[in-house]
Parts: sequence; structure tokens; C-alpha cells
Amino acid sequence: MSRPADLVDDLSAEPPTVSTEAPTVDVTEPAVARLRASLEVTDRRHEPLAPRPLSPHAGPGARPEAGPDPARARRRRRAALIAGAGALLAAVLGLAASATAVPTGESWGAELAVSGGDDVNVHLADGAVRLVAPSTARKRSEGVMVLAPRRPAAPTNAITSDLTADLPPGTAARVDVRGVLPNGSWSRWIPTRNEERTVLPSATTQVQARIVLLGGSGAVSPAVDQLWLTTSTTTAVPETATAPVAPSTTAVPPPVKPGGTKPAPAKPGDAKPGDTKPGDTKPSPAKPTPTTARPPASGPLGLPGLPQILSTPDPNAPDPNTPSTAVSTVPTKAPEASATKPSTSAPSTSSAAPTTTPTTPAPAIAPVVKAIWDSDITAQSLGMFKDTPWNFVGAKQPTVVPATDLPGQKALKFTMPGGAKRAEIEPNVDNFTEGQDRYIRMTVRLAPGFPTDTDTWQLITQFKNDGDGSPPLELRIGKGNYILSGGADAPGGSKNFDQTIAPAVVGKVTTLVLHVKFSSNKSEGVVDAWVDGQKKVTGFHPPAGTLYSGDFSYWKLGLYRDTSIDQAATYELSDARVGDSYASVAG
Repeated sequence: MSRPADLVDDLSAEPPTVSTEAPTVDVTEPAVARLRASLEVTDRRHEPLAPRPLSPHAGPGARPEAGPDPARARRRRRAALIAGAGALLAAVLGLAASATAVPTGESWGAELAVSGGDDVNVHLADGAVRLVAPSTARKRSEGVMVLAPRRPAAPTNAITSDLTADLPPGTAARVDVRGVLPNGSWSRWIPTRNEERTVLPSATTQVQARIVLLGGSGAVSPAVDQLWLTTSTTTAVPETATAPVAPSTTAVPPPVKPGGTKPAPAKPGDAKPGDTKPGDTKPSPAKPTPTTARPPASGPLGLPGLPQILSTPDPNAPDPNTPSTAVSTVPTKAPEASATKPSTSAPSTSSAAPTTTPTTPAPAIAPVVKAIWDSDITAQSLGMFKDTPWNFVGAKQPTVVPATDLPGQKALKFTMPGGAKRAEIEPNVDNFTEGQDRYIRMTVRLAPGFPTDTDTWQLITQFKNDGDGSPPLELRIGKGNYILSGGADAPGGSKNFDQTIAPAVVGKVTTLVLHVKFSSNKSEGVVDAWVDGQKKVTGFHPPAGTLYSGDFSYWKLGLYRDTSIDQAATYELSDARVGDSYASVAG
């Protein structure tokens, strides 16, 4: 085979010249000799290369290479050109790929270290994070470990958590995340679902996570072994959702408390959990132990997210409700001459009023008031609610369905079989405490056949006190109406009450808004109620207040009713919000 030098020689060689004219045949001997010599020269198309050894180790007697063949030389030239072009193309593509490739995120194993400052009721034991103080008969034990903030290599707006924990029956553990907002403050804590992407309110350069542990009965505690976190970016950001209210970085997370008991005076088969009412404690189906922690193998996973609480429109954007500030000098009585007369407005080809001039900005629009917490069921499904499996007794978790009579929206469908007891969910919102002023919205649709005329207790929401007993305030359906009730287990004796709000109509979307001033003082605790924008209850003071003394309440939604009701019940919840004004939840 020719070495590179041979290829250069071959490339520089001139192609043979073959004459097409037949030589004059001369039979004389000199002429024959000349013809023979001419043919010999023509057959030698290339001068042979000087002999070369086969290898550097060959001796003087090494076999020389044969003279190059023209056809092979052309094939070598073609092969060399193709190979060179292929190498060049591969290099270009490689450079382009490396120039356009962007990281999809980064994964890291969280350092599970108890620092003391922000961590509450947790410690490291046997290589896992566990609760220090156990649960008691009246209070469920909980703890929180706040992890150190992290700055990703690139801006991110989504986080995926992968938690490995041992969860005995009745215990739970979750991961909350947050990011730094454009104004430099931290966003609210947002609960995650294991191995599903959680979207942050906005793109951020700093993220943080915390682990919340919830104990079971007695001294049973979850044990968190590992946590992997993965950042990513996504365009699936809902426009109306808001992050749930959360404590500061030094506060304990909102407690997740056991389910309540009956809201009315004692009835047969209606005793308190752990006392005489069977099945009303927090039996929780055993949760399977997660698989061993690992970094995600194929990049970030998906789930949608949350915008900022206040949405401030562009102050330079035109307000469709504000008249144009451009004033034309053309008289309104002579529109036919407007094309030829001077005007301070922009030229227009239509007969409509002149548009705002680009140099005259519209007045700034005031910030839109947003809810403190928004279920955003259409985008989040159950993502804005806590994981509380003990809240389902005889019924299943609600399903996500297209909202009836609300095109483009989704709803949570609660289905309660006859004789069943509980199917409730808990919004991931702060507890209600003394002196708080809150507006609570629910948009529901009772399916045809819903038993609205029952004369026993049937709750669709309750503001449950911490511990056992009926709540100080609840909303139930009975005797054909929506009814405010509560106070059956008030300290010092029952102060049960019923306050009718409005008829409960089946087959119709209904929006209820409650204004509650939370207080154990009956003169301070007050409730107002609206149904579809019409105020139905004004300044109602429950006899035991809206909180029990020295206690707090938390919110529960769904169905909780007397097992003596043998009719099945179904309703849809398409919206739920908490705000600090009527406007924040009514929009």
C-alpha cells in the first residue's frame, strides 16, 4: 500500500495522453522500429516510483512496491476526499451540538443534618431523621428539618423531590420547597409529591427544601433516610394559583391534625374518637416503604405550579376600561374631512375613535388582590392539599373530573356510598388562630339525588379544633338548606347552634363565601355568609365564639356524615380559596 507520499505523487501526476490518430504504416524496417518505440512509450502511462522498503525494519533486500495503478490512485483520492469530508462534517456537528446543548437541571443528595436553629422536634438516630417527642392522646407529634439553601448552576422554576423513608402505619413525611422571588424575598413553602415536578412561583437562582415529619399514635415515628432533589425548567406555570401560607424559616410547619368527630349533640353511634365512637380515630392504611433513594436517571419529571401572590400589570399597558387620552383636533361633525386635517392622534384607516398615542402611557393599574391560598384544582388537582389518608373511612379519595357546567375547568368529585362516614381533604393552609380575619370561598355542585333533606349531621366543610370533639364552626347540609353549625363540644358544655344560610339546590353550581373573625370570645367571633354574591347572613355571633378557648382550628373539605344516612351522595368542588378580604376570594 502506498504511503502518504505516494498519494501526493499520484495526485501530481499528469493523466496519460492517448493519440486517436492512426500512425502511417510504413513497412520499412526503420519505420517499424520507430512504431515499436512509440508504442512502448505510450504503454508506460506513469513513470514507476522508486522502490521503497515495505517497512522501516526492512533491509536492503526488501521487496519494493509495485508501480501505482491509475484506477487505484483515483479510488484512493476519492476515498481520501470522502473520509476528510466526513471527518469535517462530524467535527462541525459535534461543535454545534456542544454549542447548543443546555443543562436540563441538576440533582443532589440533601445533607440531612440537624442544625438546631430552624429544625423543630427532629434528631438523627440510627442513620435516619426521626421525631424527638412522640404523639399524645390530644396532639399529633410533628417535626421539621429545614435544609440549607442551594444555588443551582442555572435559573430554575421547578423542583422534583425523591424521598426515601420508613413510614409505619399512621405516620407521614413530606417535602416542601420554595425559591427566592424577583423581589428578593422567599416564596411560600409549596408541598411536593414524591418523584413529581413541583413548579415554583417564578424562575429563581436559589432554592430551599424542608422535610416535615408527622408521627403516629404513641411513640411511632417516620424515619427519613435520604432525599434527592432535582431542579429543572418548565413552561407549565398556572396563571392564577398562589402558594400556600407557611410559617417563617424558624417556625414549625402547619400541624396536620386528626379528623374531627360529630358536629351535633350526641346521637346514637356518634361518640368521640378513642372513646365510644368506633372507627373515628385516624386509622391509616399502611403506606408501602419507598424504594431506595437514588438520583433520577432520566432527568426531571413533570407537575404544574404557582405564580406570585400579587400580579402587577405593566403600567405602560393600555387600560381597556380607560378612554383614550389622544385628543383629535378634527371636529366630530366633519368626519369626512378628518383625513386631511391635523390631529394629535395616530393615523387611522377606520372610522373608529383614534387610538392612544404611543407617547402617552395609560394610568398605572392598581395591583390585583389575590387570595392567600388558592386550590387551583384545574392546574394542580390535589397538589394544594395535604396527604391525610386517615380522612377516608368507607369512601375513597376524590377524583379529578371535568367540572360540570364550567367549561375548561376541573373539579374534585366526592362520592360517599350509603352508610359510609368520611371523605375529607385538608388544604395546605395555616391554622386559624385567635384574632384572625379570614374569607373562605367554596364553589360546589350537588349532584342530582344528593340527600339535602336529611335531619342528621352531614358536613361539607369544618373548621376543626385541635384534638377530639365537634368543631366550633362547620357548614352542613340538612333540611334542604346550607346551615352554619358547631359548638357541640365547647369547653364547659355544649353550645350547639344552627344558623340557616340558604336553600341547598342540587344540579346547580353554587359559590359560598364565609367571612369568619376567629375568636373564642363570642362578642368578637363573627360570621358573615354570601351565596352567589348575595349576602345571606350578616354579623352572626356563635354562642361559643368561632374558636375554642386556647385552641386553634384547621380547615377540612369534603363529606363527613352520620352513618345512618343510607343514600349515596356526590358533589363536585371546583374552587376553594382563603383570603383576607372579600375581593381576594370573590374574583
